[in-house]
Amino acid sequence: MTKKLLVVFLVLAIASLACNLPLSSGEENTAVPKELTTPTNSESFLQQTDTPEAPTPTLIQPKITYEKAQIGVFTNLYLTYDPSIWEAARDPYESVNSEGQVIYRLNHRKFNCTLEANLGMGVPDTWQRFVSEKKIGELIFQVETWRDTTTNMEVLVVYQYPAVGQRENATRIEVIIKDHPKECISDAEAVLGLSEEEIR
Repeated sequence: MTKKLLVVFLVLAIASLACNLPLSSGEENTAVPKELTTPTNSESFLQQTDTPEAPTPTLIQPKITYEKAQIGVFTNLYLTYDPSIWEAARDPYESVNSEGQVIYRLNHRKFNCTLEANLGMGVPDTWQRFVSEKKIGELIFQVETWRDTTTNMEVLVVYQYPAVGQRENATRIEVIIKDHPKECISDAEAVLGLSEEEIR
């Protein structure tokens, strides 16, 4: 009986040791750490998808409220202008015209130039005159550009409509320029384009 118990004990001991032995060299441990597992298709899509960009805001240009100024000396002549560029001021030499209307001139807010009716008061001997025609809007003007030969700068530009015919019967508007002639002329011609119906 004692021998049988001894045999059973040995068998159990051997079986216990066999359970704790490492795997043989021919076998591989196929277990993979959880953190190294490949994400599923849905997880991969979520990881690679960029955050959608916010829509670009649409810029809304402020609406310009144009104003009118009466510059005519003998008859009424209104010019339409952008008040952010030009400022209407009473003519210091004339109070009212022959029709009883106050006479204004337009002074540029940024540059030293003035837009007003042309009365033909004469020019210095150092000024040289160049005559051309130019279409502004739907009107064709005769353009008299006066340049100071001592500085080679435009100092006076007179616009006459209609371009042909007697100047006494035409509408003549001048821009007197003290500096920045290119910008002054461009802004003055923008006023003429806005005032097409009044000039015609």
